Amino acid sequence: KGELISMKKISLLLIAITTIASAQLRVGLDMSRDMSVGGSLGSLLGDVEIEGTGFTIGYEKTLLSLVGAGAEYTMGGEEGLDMLYGYAVAKIPVGLPMLRGIARAGYSMPLGDAGDVYDPGLAYGVGLRFKLPLFPVGAEAHYTMHNLEMKDDGELGGLFDDLGITYKVMNLTVTYSF
Repeated sequence: KGELISMKKISLLLIAITTIASAQLRVGLDMSRDMSVGGSLGSLLGDVEIEGTGFTIGYEKTLLSLVGAGAEYTMGGEEGLDMLYGYAVAKIPVGLPMLRGIARAGYSMPLGDAGDVYDPGLAYGVGLRFKLPLFPVGAEAHYTMHNLEMKDDGELGGLFDDLGITYKVMNLTVTYSF
């Protein structure tokens, strides 16, 4: 009888731990990307659509499947930006148990050639997640805006000092929760 009570306690503890702390691996495709320029030349250039597809891979850690933190690495392809994006995430129930609204806010850091041109900046996004209960694989559609400022290189007499970009991405992601 003592072993049975001990097994029940261990089982309840394991269930509680997996319910309280869950993690998620994310792999996605950037289906639509465009960039708009702000500042002194922004009205002249408008929005520029970026061709090709980018790929993202990420990891999220949440408590009670409601709030948490995550990071994503984006490989932008030939025309897109390579970035590292660290963020806080909130998952909000939206009626059905298999749907959640997703809100993310954080900091984007351009890498590679883009890192030589742009300083890191704030990013935020919203999305919708579909995942069947007790099934570890889900899908998510997410829209993110990355706000980046041009680096001051001291050349051209500060002509582009106030020039920034907004990099907008629509991403479809497959998630695996554990």
